[in-house]
Amino acid sequence: MTAVDLPWGRRTGGACGGVVLGVGRDLTDDEERGTTFPSSGTGALATIAPRSHDVGPTHRIQSDVFAEASRTNRVSRAAMHRDVPRAIWTTGATGPTDGRWVEGRERVRSRRTLVVTSTFPQYAGDERGAFLRRHWELRVAAGEEVSVLAPETAWSDPTFCPLVPVQRFRYAPRRWSSLTGHFGILENIRERPQRALLVAPYLWSLRRALRRSLAGGRFDRVVAHFWLPGGLAVAQTCAGRVPFELYGHGTDVDLILSLPAPLRAVLARRWAQADRIYLPSTSKRAAVMRTLDWDHIADKVLVEHMGHTVRTESGDGPRAVEQSYVLFLGRLIDQKGVEVLLEAAAQLPALCVVVAGDGPMRGALERRAAQLGVDARFMGWVQGEIKQTLLRDAEAIVVPSRAVGQLGEGAPLVVAEAHAMGRPIVASDVGGIAELSASIGARPHLVPPGDSVALSRALERIC
Repeated sequence: MTAVDLPWGRRTGGACGGVVLGVGRDLTDDEERGTTFPSSGTGALATIAPRSHDVGPTHRIQSDVFAEASRTNRVSRAAMHRDVPRAIWTTGATGPTDGRWVEGRERVRSRRTLVVTSTFPQYAGDERGAFLRRHWELRVAAGEEVSVLAPETAWSDPTFCPLVPVQRFRYAPRRWSSLTGHFGILENIRERPQRALLVAPYLWSLRRALRRSLAGGRFDRVVAHFWLPGGLAVAQTCAGRVPFELYGHGTDVDLILSLPAPLRAVLARRWAQADRIYLPSTSKRAAVMRTLDWDHIADKVLVEHMGHTVRTESGDGPRAVEQSYVLFLGRLIDQKGVEVLLEAAAQLPALCVVVAGDGPMRGALERRAAQLGVDARFMGWVQGEIKQTLLRDAEAIVVPSRAVGQLGEGAPLVVAEAHAMGRPIVASDVGGIAELSASIGARPHLVPPGDSVALSRALERIC
């Protein structure tokens, strides 16, 4: 075994070489004697052990991302600790490296990306923004250096250390930091209108944190998820200074398209300076191109469904619900159409509906289910094994989305999750649902949005 001293610890590898990813949770006292992982594609072992003097914590990668890296054999360097970019070193039997040379070859710096988002997992198992976490974990596994800039929230766990390091900025006292993190920003404000007072300090604090992160030219690009508020702050701060990209995901885009034309035009000019702009579906892209008059930048407005972020493992635990049921999985907001599902279920007295998710409409939906006499089980947020077993055992996954005013549907990833589990899908023909389904080879039973009768008939055929 060959030992290599790194800036944060010692690396030991087999003769075939190995890869150590120095990110994840802190090692426990018992683990400080050394933690062993399989190296990428070689079957050899790699061990992390701290140096004798204290140079900071040693970290371990999360197993699911390391497994992905091992399968693809694409990891070269990407490990980071919180906001400090660091590298992965690969060594052979020839011995130590000081980080500048690897097996006689000069180390090549990978692209350094700062991700700005208002939604990112706040604690272990948090499903809010989990698709963003998986998207950037895969980029890290491919060799990119990534750091995330996200707000501190009333629910964020300061000890939570995912593979992608997160810098959290403060915009209010912790107990008041509820503009994000509970539901989406719009739903949070609707639940408690006084939260709108947090928007201005949020934007000011985000811009300040972004300027500090960019000081010294540490990042090659900035990527903003959600056009508001992060996309606005990034465009204001980065234009002419550092390349930036924007991702729109659904409601954020719909809100922009519904703004008064003069304000919309001002924002469109700012965002048009982005190097790339991603949207969740072709239909959303068409609406954006038409409304924002972006024909002159059509080549850099692209579609990204995010279907690659879906995990495919099935739960192996016992059933969470003993009887047969259909499953809704998502946020409890008007445009998700859960009320339509309850009205459809009322026409099928033997049907049990499991509603897995939360949102500002939960109380109203529970009352509506009782009024209709529907056997509905409201599970709240689900994650991990219970989420997987609910998907595994459902008779069908129902996606009854609809447009409500200017707010519509993007490309809901529950469609890809259901398809990965091999479960039947009954969904509204709205937004990017049909397009996402076609891209992954799924064949959902599509019904007109808002039509409880058509939805009931489709469920009856399956169940």
